[in-house]
Amino acid sequence: MSSKDSAHDESDCEASKYFNPAFMVLGYLGLIPFAVALLVIFSGKYEFGYISSEFIVVDPQIFFVTYSVAILSFLAGTLWQQQFFPSHGCEKNLVLSNAVVVTAWVGLVATLVSKAWIQIAVTTNMLGFLVLLARERKAMVLDLTYRKMRHRLTFLVALMHLLMLVFMLPLSR
Repeated sequence: MSSKDSAHDESDCEASKYFNPAFMVLGYLGLIPFAVALLVIFSGKYEFGYISSEFIVVDPQIFFVTYSVAILSFLAGTLWQQQFFPSHGCEKNLVLSNAVVVTAWVGLVATLVSKAWIQIAVTTNMLGFLVLLARERKAMVLDLTYRKMRHRLTFLVALMHLLMLVFMLPLSR
């Protein structure tokens, strides 16, 4: 590898001074799995599958919760990177991000053991998204466009969690 290649690779990894539109596209695309689960439930179906109902059957509520835990874990990881920037990082970020993810994971495991726990898992995950956003606002220096996007996405995700809770009410069936 030449020094020119090495310098080029390093510049590709440097933090940009400008908002990368890929954040926006990926952020909004990340809403699709939440929306699909809600649409399946709203349609009156409580499972969706491919080829035949015996091949792959997915409970949309479990799908929703597992995806929620995955996204929460991803967002919690953004607080970990702040430890490399002493002016922004602190132990609170590490503890909080771990607490959010472990709580979400425990809720997921409890839901897989007994679906009676699913409303608690959806609620704690929704709160996890809000807590991470609140902490991120205090801990990270972000581009204003990214901040606005994160607020919108968190609002939409929290709204989708609330809709999931409403759809799980006995009266809505």
